Amino acid sequence: MKKYITKNYKDALDAYSSYIDFNPNDIGVLIKIARIYEQQQIIDGANFIYNRIVEIDPSHEIALQKLSNH
Repeated sequence: MKKYITKNYKDALDAYSSYIDFNPNDIGVLIKIARIYEQQQIIDGANFIYNRIVEIDPSHEIALQKLSNH
């Protein structure tokens, strides 16, 4: 997504959030949202998203690893 590449994080989050409203279990997009939160040092937001991913897929390695590191 171009907005993400240009570091326009707010617009990227807005676009991803709109998409997630219609596809709430899209783990790929949830990972992207969590990474944006991490880049912005919004760790609580990232953890919230990683926890959501674990609810969808309890064995998701990336989400479990990130939660253990935060």
